[in-house]
Amino acid sequence: MSQTPERLRMSGIVKRFPGTVALDGVELSVRPGEVHCLLGENGAGKSTLMKILAGSYRPDEGTILLDGEPYAPATPHAGLAAGIAVIYQELDLLPDLTVAQNLLLGRAPRLGPFVRRAQRAKLAREALDRVGASFPVTAKVGDLPIAAQQLTAIAKALTADARVIVMDEPSATLGEAELQAVFDVIRSLTAEGRSVIFISHRMDEVMEIGDRATVLRDGRAVGVYDLSSTGPDELVAAMIGEAGSELVGATGR
Repeated sequence: MSQTPERLRMSGIVKRFPGTVALDGVELSVRPGEVHCLLGENGAGKSTLMKILAGSYRPDEGTILLDGEPYAPATPHAGLAAGIAVIYQELDLLPDLTVAQNLLLGRAPRLGPFVRRAQRAKLAREALDRVGASFPVTAKVGDLPIAAQQLTAIAKALTADARVIVMDEPSATLGEAELQAVFDVIRSLTAEGRSVIFISHRMDEVMEIGDRATVLRDGRAVGVYDLSSTGPDELVAAMIGEAGSELVGATGR
């Protein structure tokens, strides 16, 4: 029986900063069509690992394969071009530009040197509709409430045609209805074969949307868990280091 192919494999990832080792040989494997939750307490290394994936940081050691091919982005732009979209809690939107301008920044449809504004607006509207957002594409991002900005950032990832979309604590700024709309988007993305890495401290969200989870603690991956056969208590125990948490859960590998 053939193994499930990997969309992403990060192997032996090490990242040092002055006076600390932020990541110490981390492994992460994500499959096509999977929602893979990345769990850990604050300071466990989640953000550092995702910044390496995005191209914001370079690892000191380790390798990354994307659909079986070596992947070593030098910049976030290179990461996005390769199909990695990261939606951070600190949204990387330009507040003085419109929603449409933000969604297709650097990728707007053009006719010669001129932006095709009507087509850009149409593409932006389609992306906003997909995340359940009703605000106009002509709105200036800085004038929008934070929840609308979060939906704009998610819609931006959709326009990038990403293979891997990372969502870092999306529920922090969203209401229940907005979060369920985002969950619907996540399910449609994975149905298309895209992969989603979902970061959250809220176990109810993890259990609702996730397929598997990797738990980080003190810069190390301490377990990979199949969420269909793992309870929240086991995940929390792994995150905080209680006895038995070094055991790797059922991974299906």
